Amino acid sequence: MAYLYKLKLQVQVYLTYRFEVFANIATHFILILANVFLWNCVYSDQKDILGVGRGQMITYSVLSSCLAVMYHCGIQSSLNKDVREGNIALLLMKPIHLLGAYFAEDVGAVAVRAVSVSVPIFLLGLLFLPLQPPVLFRVLPLVMISYVFGFMILWLLSALVSMFTFVTMELGNMGVVKDMIVAILSGSMIPLWFFPDRVEKMLMMTPFPYTYQLPLGLYIGKIDIGEGLRQIGIQAFWMLLLGVCVALAWKKAKNKVLIQGG
Repeated sequence: MAYLYKLKLQVQVYLTYRFEVFANIATHFILILANVFLWNCVYSDQKDILGVGRGQMITYSVLSSCLAVMYHCGIQSSLNKDVREGNIALLLMKPIHLLGAYFAEDVGAVAVRAVSVSVPIFLLGLLFLPLQPPVLFRVLPLVMISYVFGFMILWLLSALVSMFTFVTMELGNMGVVKDMIVAILSGSMIPLWFFPDRVEKMLMMTPFPYTYQLPLGLYIGKIDIGEGLRQIGIQAFWMLLLGVCVALAWKKAKNKVLIQGG
């Protein structure tokens, strides 16, 4: 199957650059240590803040870094490159759905990043940091489901942003801006429960908190099973809505295909 071949090819390409794998592990672990020092300072004279203890917050921070490695959405750079170089017309003529091919490549990257980077980071965290197991082990299936749904939301957002390349011919820093917005508003850096109540309620009406904060909050016990099920339902809604938007944008974007140069 063509999509499985694209997935396998992406895994092989990523594993070719072994030095980059070790560099990613070292870089993310250094960032994790910096976050641990930060949260230790925040909790210096307090056992818990808003019902979340120091160990829970350190665990949240480490797992957030692991998710950041696995939440790989390469469609932004791939589609931008294909449009800029004029390859998009030929790719659209192939007997596969181009968005499906990009998705298969990204799933392959996620799989290899999970095994080669995220798992080693988590194991290092278990050795050197006070990580905690999930409050309830029966919540782990919900954590996995919310992670998959969160990845789908992020991928669809990335696909939607990448459609602008059909209009501008160059995505520029738009993808970087999107990534920064996600990092700040998703609870990846600072959980939204530390935000003012009004701001938190407003942000919970966006798709961002359902990418990082939901699976992480379920794991550390900040979000109970009942609330987790409700928010997973909201994740499904955002996936459906973003999927429709991407489908409409893709249909319109293909009409704007323009080949420049040779």
